[in-house]
Amino acid sequence: MCRRDGFEGDMVAVYFDSYYDKRTAFMFSVNAAGVKNDVVYSNDGNNEDATWVPIWFVETSIDDEGWTAEMKIPLSQLRFNPASEIWGLNLLREVYRSKEISSWQPIDTEMSGWVSQFGELSGIDNLTEVHQLNLGLLQ
Repeated sequence: MCRRDGFEGDMVAVYFDSYYDKRTAFMFSVNAAGVKNDVVYSNDGNNEDATWVPIWFVETSIDDEGWTAEMKIPLSQLRFNPASEIWGLNLLREVYRSKEISSWQPIDTEMSGWVSQFGELSGIDNLTEVHQLNLGLLQ
């Protein structure tokens, strides 16, 4: 176990370019113990803001075959263009002991930036932005 946003070890992550500007991404990741990490990337992934602390939920389980994670990310925690029907998307898995990193959409490390290399999540429609004040953070 460790603190939020500061873990090493096996992890899975989902990245959303919800503006579909190929420059900005919201990342949600978790390790096998259920420790969360979240970051906002800008400038095609070259700048990061780890001070962003969205409210989202995750459950992990470990069995004989490995581990799984199930995430629930409320739309109220993302910023997006309601008119867009496409978002950028990437999924990443890291196996710490073998230093193996796999991503759903391959990332060319020879290119500058990486958000612009995400795959597409299409068919998004009828979304409305939801802005909620979380009073629990003020306590």
